This record gives sequence, structure tokens and C-alpha cells, in this order.
Amino acid sequence: MDKLWTNPPTSPKPVSLAAADEALDRVAGAASIAEAIRHASAAVAGTADLVQRSSTTRRALLRTLAAAADYPRDAVVAIAATHAIAAIPGSEADRLLVDLLQRHDYLAPHVAWRAATRRTAGVLLDPLVRLTAQGDLGGMLAQQSLALWARSEPWLVAAAVRAVLLKTAAPDVRRHLVETLGLIADPGVGADLRGIVGDAHEEDSVRNAARLAIADRHTRDPFRQPAIAARARKGLRIAQVHLGATLDAQLSRAGAGATGGIATLLVKLGTALAASDGIAEVVTIGRGNEHVHSRTPRHHIRNVRLPEVAGTTFQHRWPARVAAERELRRVLLDEDRPDVIHLRMADVGTLAAANVAEELGIPTVFTLAPDPHGLIQAREQAGQLDRGNFGRADLREQLWFRIALVERLAERAAHVALFPRQGLVDELRELTGFDIRFAPRRYTVVPEGIDTVSIRQATSRFSDPQQQLAGAATADLLAHIARRPSRRHGLPIVLSVGRLSEVKGMARLVEAFVADEALRVRATLVIVGGDLEDPTSEEAAEIERITSLLAESTAVAEAVVLLGHRANDEIGQLLAVARHGHPGLIAADGAYACASRKEEFGLAIVEALAAGLPVVAPRVGGPATYVEHGRTGFLVDTTDRSALADGVAAALSISAVPGRAEHAVARMARAYDVSSMAASLAAIYRRVSFDAAVPLAS
Repeated sequence: MDKLWTNPPTSPKPVSLAAADEALDRVAGAASIAEAIRHASAAVAGTADLVQRSSTTRRALLRTLAAAADYPRDAVVAIAATHAIAAIPGSEADRLLVDLLQRHDYLAPHVAWRAATRRTAGVLLDPLVRLTAQGDLGGMLAQQSLALWARSEPWLVAAAVRAVLLKTAAPDVRRHLVETLGLIADPGVGADLRGIVGDAHEEDSVRNAARLAIADRHTRDPFRQPAIAARARKGLRIAQVHLGATLDAQLSRAGAGATGGIATLLVKLGTALAASDGIAEVVTIGRGNEHVHSRTPRHHIRNVRLPEVAGTTFQHRWPARVAAERELRRVLLDEDRPDVIHLRMADVGTLAAANVAEELGIPTVFTLAPDPHGLIQAREQAGQLDRGNFGRADLREQLWFRIALVERLAERAAHVALFPRQGLVDELRELTGFDIRFAPRRYTVVPEGIDTVSIRQATSRFSDPQQQLAGAATADLLAHIARRPSRRHGLPIVLSVGRLSEVKGMARLVEAFVADEALRVRATLVIVGGDLEDPTSEEAAEIERITSLLAESTAVAEAVVLLGHRANDEIGQLLAVARHGHPGLIAADGAYACASRKEEFGLAIVEALAAGLPVVAPRVGGPATYVEHGRTGFLVDTTDRSALADGVAAALSISAVPGRAEHAVARMARAYDVSSMAASLAAIYRRVSFDAAVPLAS
């Protein structure tokens, strides 16, 4: 294969250069972007082995890699080359990394990330400090590298941070820099922080950052740190961490912001786990202002405070890592030490929890989903992502780092839980490189679960029209329908519950109704989710997409109801109305539709099946393992609005089929109750705790 980033050689290359070219060839020639990223790791490892040569060979190797890092037509090769350059020691590589950081914004986070593997470099200090002040993933990674360098060169790193602080007046920038300064174990830093706290001219946010840094230095002092040995108790203490969601026992924020199905799962699961054999107590840790929400005596909900950043979603709140680690450390030191911490997701909260667990010696269980691996593959196959635009997409969505984070979390976990899905073994091997056949004891497939008892009770109770009028959510829905023209009365509803996010596809579902007049005439679409009064930036974008579609015609607007987010207990009311209807306003035999691009499992879909509704679900991901196509629902390409509309019409057509609802309800109760999930996880936790307690020599 021609190396488009290099000139043809005029003489045979040294062995090391040929090997470097071969490594980049594998990245460039990979059949997919996900495969190329896997080859990049091997290229970096190989580069580190090759540099034990003469300085002449090293310079030639750097020239080859520099040309590849500057190659505009293949951002994947450019990023791989940048990682490889960072594996080469010496000042020449340092200067090259500075150049790449300053000239290519999509390479800056990668330079900051890989700088952590290098010795402290004077020429990189100022660029990394300035990158720290910018926030986002690059800022977090730069801060992390500076903190690691400060372990060996604390005075040098502290001096670099002070130098930028002296030239900076912007409060947000100063706050980031003061937080970074607080991570440096230099004797003079304590005086700096106390001076900032006492400076009345400083903004409150900057002074507060200094206060938190001082408190953290006190907490982490090994001579002052309290013992966290577990109290004598019968059974294990389990911690579940999901800082992407605001949690409370009533799940009052379900469907708002980033509080989606995983939040509902963890609150319900925590209670079920606490009742499982061998489990003494469960603490579920989320994000919010209230510190304690107790659900049962053995299941505690704790919310930690993280700095809010206007206009950003939790997915982009990487600079909150230090604050998250401090809060998690405080919670874990204040209370009885967990025996196991269960981690999910690839976000800053999980990264922080993994770091704290490792620091405190607490084993982890990780739920592995091939995301963003699958997302990259799907978008590449759809023609939305290629090697030319990957750099911009990576800068925006942190794809490469999130892949590495998922794989690192899985590698370091004591046990890995997996979602059930068709072709699981092959898919994991293809997308992540993990071959679970060679270590079966480390992996367990655990289907997620729902509270089928509550769903059954709600479906039974709210089949009564008088109860529907008394329920908050159902009464609101009925009022919406009553205000519509009489021609819209007496139609079934198609219900969809979830966050207002592009990936969840609520706007795509509206598009399907807009494009299909027959579907609009046949049913009313009811969307439940999102904070309509005070939306996040992500919600606002989806609301704008939906409202622009509704503005196309009165007929379209009349066919869609936006109910906003509802407490989880109210969802059962709406599912009951969709199935049983309401005299004069809503016909019986409605349906449920999920238009997500993909669902790793799809708890809301399972809840709809448990309520007896036929469903429309994405054919990609977990739903294919429990939706019986043509019998309990339909699996469709949810990115295709025609396929989505056809699926909804088909679901409405089978809704009244005798025995269908009863079959679905029984199957969900038998296989997907949260108590079954809790029993499976409790067995994993007991095994992990036992293995952690057994000496290696035994």
C-alpha cells in the first residue's frame, strides 16, 4: 500500500522504520475505524520497542510519524501517529508534540492524554497549563498529566501554573488553574491557596476552588485519613455509581436532562439487591444537591455535588473529574467501606469512581457495552463518519478516549457483566477485541430487569376510568386530548418514553407521523420525557426539532402530545391508558414506540411489554433478544422514518390480537423482573468479594 504521508524512499529503510511504516499501514488499511483504533494501540507499543536504536534512526522515525500526524485525509492515522510520537522519549519528540498541539485542535486532547506517559518536559508545561484552563476533555487530560508530572517535579509544575495564573483574570480560567494547583504536593502551594482564599478581590468561584483544594489536601494526608475498614455485619455492602443522573427515591426527575432509564434501574435494583441473599446494604450514588434520600433501611441514595457548566451536557463535563473524585472519596470515607463498586457508562463519573476505587483498594464490577464502538461502526456504515471527518467528530464526542476508557474499565474490573444480545461473542470480539471464550469466569450475561409487580398493579388499577381521572399523569393526558378537535377523540395512542436527546429519536418519531398521513389519522403520538420548562441544551435542541415539525401544519400539531418528564411511578398510569383507553377520549389497544438509534437493552421497552402493549424497537442492540418480531412487537431500522412508521402501523394492527398481551406480560414477569437481575448480580458480588479476600499465594 502506498504511504501517502511519506515520500517514496530512495534507499532501503532501516528495520525500525520499515516496522513503523507497517504499523501505520495496518491502521490505514483497516476495514473499519474501530479496527484501525485497535491497530493503533499495537503501533504505539511497537514504536516504544523500536526507539532503542541510534539517535539517527530515532530522528528518521520521528520524521515518518510527523508526516503521518500532519496527514489531512486520514485523521485516524494522524491520531495514531501522535500517540506513537508520544511513546518516543527526548526533546525532539517534545517539540513535535507542542507543534501538533498548537496546530491541530483535534490532536490537542491526544497530546495531553499521552503526555502522562512521558517525563516532565519544560516545553510542554505552558501549553498543557493553558489547555487545562480551556476545560472539556483536553483540559481534563492536561490537568491529569500535569498532576502526574508533579509527583516527580512539583516545583516546576507549580511554577508553570503560577505563571499562567498571574496573566489570567477570567474567573472560570482561574478556577481551573487553582484546582490544578491544589493537586500539586509542593510546600509552597498551601500558602498560595490560603492567599487566594483570603483575597477579597477574587471571585467566589475561585476562592471556593482554593477552599476545596485545601480540604482535599487535608483529607488525603495519610497521617490524618480515617480508617475505612468495614464494620462487622452480615453480608456485603455494595455501591452503585451513576453521576450522570439526579436520583431520588421517587425518581421525580426520570426522563429529564440526563436522568434516563439507567437511573430508574439503579433505584429499583438497589432495593431489590438489598433484599438479596448475602447483601447487607446498598448505596446508590448519583448527582444532585441533596445528599441523602433513603428508599429503604438497607438501600441508601446519596447524591454528590458537582460544578454545573452552562450549556454543556454531562457527557462533556470531563473537567469535573477532580470534584467527582473528591465527593466520592468523601462519601466512601464517611460511611462503611463498600466491598464492591459496580460501574457503568463511559463518562467522567465512572472514570472518577474507578480512580477512587483503585486508590482505596475496592474491587469493581463493570457492565460492558460496546459503546462508542458500535456507534462508530453504525455511523461509518451509514456514510456519516469517515477517516476525513473523524478528527472533528472525535473532538466533539471524545470517541477515541471513550473507547479506551471502556476497555480499561473492563480490563481492570474484577468481573464484567454483559447485556444479552444476538451474536454477543462475535460482536464483542469484532468491536472491542475482547474474546470472552478465553476467560469465561470473568464474564456473566445479566439481563436488566424492571419492577413487574408495580407495572402489573398500575396496569390493573388505571384500567378503571375513574382512577385515570385521579392520576396526575393520566389526568393531564386526558386534558390534552380533550382540548383537541373531536375528530381526534377516540383514537388509540402511541406512547414513547425517554430523554429528549437526538440519540433517543423523539424527533425522528414525530417525523414518521409528519410523513405518514394515514398514521396521523389512525393514532395520537404521546411523548413523555424532557424538562419542557427548563430544558438542558441537549433537550432544547430536540424540542426545537420537534416544534419546527409541529409548525408545519395544524393537522400535525393535533396528532402529537408532549407531556414532559414524569415521575417513574406515573409511567405505569400512562401505559395502562395506552392499553385500555378511556371512554370517549382514547381508544383501547394502543402501542409503544422506541425510536432510539440503538438500545443496549431498553428498559422502557420491557416495561411496555410488561404492561401488555405491542412495541416498536430498534433492531440494533438488546431488544432483539426479547421482542418477538411479529408477535409481541416489531424490530425496525429506527433511523429510517418510513420503516419506523410502518412498524408503528404494524404494532397497532396486532394490539387487539387475542392472547398477545397476556403472553407478553407473562414472559416479561418470568424473565425480566428486577429480582432476577438482583439475584444474578448478588452472586457475582459474593464471588468478587471472596476472590478479593483470598491471598494470592493460597
